[in-house]
Amino acid sequence: MVFKICTSALMRLALAGTLAFGLVPSEARATAILDVVDGQLLGARNLDVDGALYDVTFVEGSCFTLFDECDEASDFPINDEATARAAGQALLDQVFIDSVFGEFDSDPSLTGVCNLPDGCQLIIPFSVDRNLVSWILSVNGPDESLDNLFDGTIPKRNDTSEAPFAAYAFFSRTSTSIPEPSTLLLFGLGLVGLGLTSRRRRLV
Repeated sequence: MVFKICTSALMRLALAGTLAFGLVPSEARATAILDVVDGQLLGARNLDVDGALYDVTFVEGSCFTLFDECDEASDFPINDEATARAAGQALLDQVFIDSVFGEFDSDPSLTGVCNLPDGCQLIIPFSVDRNLVSWILSVNGPDESLDNLFDGTIPKRNDTSEAPFAAYAFFSRTSTSIPEPSTLLLFGLGLVGLGLTSRRRRLV
């Protein structure tokens, strides 16, 4: 009975320790910081893309002008389809949202690179084959049922400046990663083990 009580107390201590370090899994996800100027959404910082943090800026232009002539995969900060798809979903879940900063999900025209309320399309390129760029398209519609991801290709010299509903999402990695749940569990168990060792020494 005494051992059970001590173990329970140590578990509470471990939980308190993880709270003190801000490492509880439910809180591990970073909060995106929206870049809003004069009511227009221009991008975001600390975007969680599969556990890695990215900054994103919405920019007009062509793949050729924006991504170092757009002639090889290494020109893209995100250069695989799975991560590009995760990045597109992160835009929908963490950036194109209605909040005190603006109704960016309900009114896509509040995204600085889009001028139409019918929807805003953000291109995330990840590979290139000669003149064609493969991309994931993250579409923010005026209703959540219209939000979606698409894949396709676009000529690398096509300029989105001529399209009032589309632009590129330019991602860049930040230096901080988000702790994974497995790491957090090990941290908590380590605290429990440390507490048990300390308790045994006091009893000897």
